[in-house]
Amino acid sequence: MITGQNGYSFSKEMDFACISKIMNDCANELKDYFGKQGKKIHIVSFKDFYEKCAKELKKHEFKNYHEFNIQPNMIFNLQNRWKSFDEYINSFTKKYRDQYKRARKKFDSVIVKELTITDVESENDRIYNLYYHVAKNAPFNTFFLSKNHFETFKKQCDNRFKIYGYYFENKLVGFHTILVNGKVLETYFLGYDETVQKDKMLYLNMLYNMTQFGIENNFEKILFGRTAMEIKSSIGAEPIYMSGFIYHTNKLINKYIDKLFDRLEPSVSWQQRHPFK
Repeated sequence: MITGQNGYSFSKEMDFACISKIMNDCANELKDYFGKQGKKIHIVSFKDFYEKCAKELKKHEFKNYHEFNIQPNMIFNLQNRWKSFDEYINSFTKKYRDQYKRARKKFDSVIVKELTITDVESENDRIYNLYYHVAKNAPFNTFFLSKNHFETFKKQCDNRFKIYGYYFENKLVGFHTILVNGKVLETYFLGYDETVQKDKMLYLNMLYNMTQFGIENNFEKILFGRTAMEIKSSIGAEPIYMSGFIYHTNKLINKYIDKLFDRLEPSVSWQQRHPFK
């Protein structure tokens, strides 16, 4: 489910003319593959690319594709001066230190533990139900994960994929996942019980916990993804806009793909927060 510049890797230096051709050829092969199974592909999309990469791709085989920019990726560049999580909290203004203290006070009775593969197997249905609750209520969603996704991913990736469970009164009420990618920490899917989330401020505490993990394990940055931009900015993440490219396989429809896409993408109004002194 990770796409764009995480979706490919080359064993040698290659210019963008070659890169754009290879990605385009791969997309065409996929269309042919599914076509032979009687499944017609209508829309092809390439995402997500940082500004410099997008500009280069547009010079070559992507020049006739519709470029789009959706909600920004919230990225938190961790500062070297934070040698501990306490130093990070102390760098907040009073307003955001108070927010942290309030969230932790409400969170006091919740127990967090990293789930082993055995834990994930035994809690598989509950994990999926918590994820599904969040996914189905998202303002924009194009797919749902399979019911054994988290179990399969944990088996395949082991310690590179971590799942943390949140327990209240001996019941799993939330979880969050992270991917270890070199010096970059990538947040993945999460889920929670809405009734407990409100009272215990689960989501905000998950963000603090992911940040604490990143600082204490010397990561350079945390990729928080595209949802809930305002609350993520309140813990220090900043918006980085990325580009995608899209086309429709029907030439007539593709002629108006820019107008169609703009109508499909929901507009989100939000205010960036600045939590540091």
